[in-house]
Amino acid sequence: MMERLTTPVDTSIDAPAAVFLPVGTNDIGMGRSPDRVAADMRRLVGAVRDRAPEVPLFVQTVVPRQRRYAGRIRELNGAYRDIAEQSDAVYIDLWPALADENGGLRADFTRDRLHLGGAGYAAWVEVLRSYTHSLPALAGKTRRRRRVTVAIVTMPIVWFS
Repeated sequence: MMERLTTPVDTSIDAPAAVFLPVGTNDIGMGRSPDRVAADMRRLVGAVRDRAPEVPLFVQTVVPRQRRYAGRIRELNGAYRDIAEQSDAVYIDLWPALADENGGLRADFTRDRLHLGGAGYAAWVEVLRSYTHSLPALAGKTRRRRRVTVAIVTMPIVWFS
């Protein structure tokens, strides 16, 4: 997993305005332990910090899936909170926006209780948007407001100004 994650970092970090990391959903689904996934995230955060130490870094929680994964995802998200805190990164908790009362992905955000649909991605984007507005490199110094587009991808997001 590490090479799969650090290759985009090696090839894309060139003066980014910010880096957003949405990592771990598929790993949990493939049976990897929360400890192993957290260790990979810790190495990925270290790789980003080595290449862009001053760039705002955002560690996103793993989004809810089927209810049977809720305990493992919550454990992993707790580890992500610690990693963010230890790495001077911002922890983005997506759980309140996407989870139902039983810890599964909200039914109105999915057709298969696994993959987000349009409404689910829209809810995710709204959470991220609140963080992009605070980025100095994206705020602009002119009177004209810059339009910021938020994209959701399955690999780390490198945000260029």
